Amino acid sequence: MEVAEVALTAPRDSLDPAGEAAVWNNLGNALWDLRRYEEAEQAHRTTLTQYQALDDHHGGVSGLGSSWRS
Repeated sequence: MEVAEVALTAPRDSLDPAGEAAVWNNLGNALWDLRRYEEAEQAHRTTLTQYQALDDHHGGVSGLGSSWRS
């Protein structure tokens, strides 16, 4: 099992949707740093969707895409 797979399944398996969203955000940041922009965007869109499902207006979304810089 790859590290990314473990990172994504652990929060899901523990029924921690906020944790899973945070993992997607971290993955998006890492992909952005690797200049894999399309994959980073997809990961951050997944983050946003997950936080919206939690109706989280302050906790996670405020840090969403923190690596999206010019």
